[in-house]
Amino acid sequence: MSLSNPPVGVPIVIALQSTGEFTGLAGSGLGEFLAQELRARRERYPNSRFVLYVRAAAGLAELARAAAAACDIAVLDPPAGALVPLCHLLIDVSVGAAQDSQASEEDSIEFEAELKVEVIRLQWPAGSEPLRQVTSLFGVDGAVSDHLVHTAAENRLMMRTDRFNRDAQAQLPVPTFPDDGELTIEGLYARADALALAFQHKSHLAFRLIFALACLAAVSYGCFLAAANSRVELQDELIGGYIALIVTSYCVFLYARRLDLHSRFVEYRALAEGLRVQHYWHACGLTRSAAACYLIRQPLDYQWIRLALWRVAAANPPVTRPAGQQDPVATGVLQGWIDDQQQYFARSQARSARVEVRMRYLVAGIFLLGVCASLTIMFARHLPVSKPIQLRLSLVSFLCPGVSAAIVALVTKLGLLYQASHYGRMQAIYDQARRRLRRQPAETAGRIGIALREEALLENESWAQFRRERGLDEPTSPLRRPW
Repeated sequence: MSLSNPPVGVPIVIALQSTGEFTGLAGSGLGEFLAQELRARRERYPNSRFVLYVRAAAGLAELARAAAAACDIAVLDPPAGALVPLCHLLIDVSVGAAQDSQASEEDSIEFEAELKVEVIRLQWPAGSEPLRQVTSLFGVDGAVSDHLVHTAAENRLMMRTDRFNRDAQAQLPVPTFPDDGELTIEGLYARADALALAFQHKSHLAFRLIFALACLAAVSYGCFLAAANSRVELQDELIGGYIALIVTSYCVFLYARRLDLHSRFVEYRALAEGLRVQHYWHACGLTRSAAACYLIRQPLDYQWIRLALWRVAAANPPVTRPAGQQDPVATGVLQGWIDDQQQYFARSQARSARVEVRMRYLVAGIFLLGVCASLTIMFARHLPVSKPIQLRLSLVSFLCPGVSAAIVALVTKLGLLYQASHYGRMQAIYDQARRRLRRQPAETAGRIGIALREEALLENESWAQFRRERGLDEPTSPLRRPW
């Protein structure tokens, strides 16, 4: 029974490679093993299309194609180079332990804390030795087995990719796509950008709601303390309101954490910005993928973004032009991108600067109000201030410093101050590129474009890392530190 393909999205890539010559494949059960592995992945991640790369001996390649056909998985020609950094799952089959070790190490020598790919290594017996299998889960080798063992179909890279495809299918209309089921760079960017904006709105709404509930809880508790000496009948209502507000803020926090709103926003924005650069590389005729210099040293959770960038670049190669032929379109495309981005970051930097100034004045005003209330209480015996007024002033002096500190924490948590400096740096980068493009001849447009895009990817990577470290915290107090 074949599995139906979901709507178009970011595909999940599985690769099969082999070294050596294989005999006795007919009765080995390897074909059934491959079919069951592919089917288990398809059933575990039903929202994504699957692609299989085969770089193996003829007999093994036939088994893999048959298994892929049974699971309705497209088999494509593998790209040049190592397959390890380009797939979600690598199945490596080799003859003998020595050849297997040499081949796999040559393909995956990376000095990283995480290998960032799941690898199933099968050592085919060279003589009378039994078949051996090693499962490597993102750099951690599993136990060696003398028979084929199906590992759990849990794959962090596949899970993130499938989650993006599920979100895109749930929140966005299914687009029309060609027969090969591949999205264009522009189509995938539109979906990633729309999802990033949607989850940004939800994430910021959760931040602000938790902040507002925590501040209201502090006000309720302050009123409870103020009423302890005057109106005892209100104490139960005030402390009950305080508890209800704290419980509600925790419910909002747990809901946002369960949906992982903040991580989705950061990851989808990082994908969209990488696709933006890939679009202009494609328009300028460059065959390089943005994944080559983007999110390289980031955690494993971001590896699915690099795989998506690499796949969309491989599926949408630029139009080849004769060698030595000048392309005036590339210069125009680059100029349009620079002008558009410079205007965007100029507007965003000005808006962030205004927000920063307003927040500074707001925090200073609230803090000074609390200081004035405290001074009034200190000199209350020399002023005609009644006892109820003194109680209200004590409440104001108690709340104002806390509220001002909470606003600073919220601004820091949302990265508003960082955004102002980030937009300023990006504006300066595009301004320099604009001036150089006007001064330099058209032949240097390609060099300027490559340098500009690498700087843009580096800055976007820094932004993603900054925002990733500032997720939702438990609403224990409105005065909680923002880091």
